[in-house]
Amino acid sequence: MKERGTVTVFADPEATAAGVASLFAERDRWVAEVFVDAAAGAGTTAAGEDLWRVTLTAPFINTAPIVVFVVTGLAKASVAREVVEGPYDPDRLPAQLIWPTHGGLRWYFDESAATHLTRRET
Repeated sequence: MKERGTVTVFADPEATAAGVASLFAERDRWVAEVFVDAAAGAGTTAAGEDLWRVTLTAPFINTAPIVVFVVTGLAKASVAREVVEGPYDPDRLPAQLIWPTHGGLRWYFDESAATHLTRRET
């Protein structure tokens, strides 16, 4: 019997709820190469540099036994509501691609990030 491995994923806490973990609307590969030019990388670790990077994709993250989103701050409240309660639009909101195939999905919001949510559990 083949034992299923575990995957640990760390997301950038500065990312928006829609753009967490550098997700793109990639649906086929586990990793993707991404070119970030100096202008597009402004405000990120790529600021001021043209570079290629490798990012994990939703199919890989979905192999994790549990995925946890931690959303903080008022600046993320609107997009968080769109991701969690809005219509399915993964091309615009790639965080909606995260649905672990054999695990759980948990969302945690601080009070500010939860401001626009209509369904709230404590």
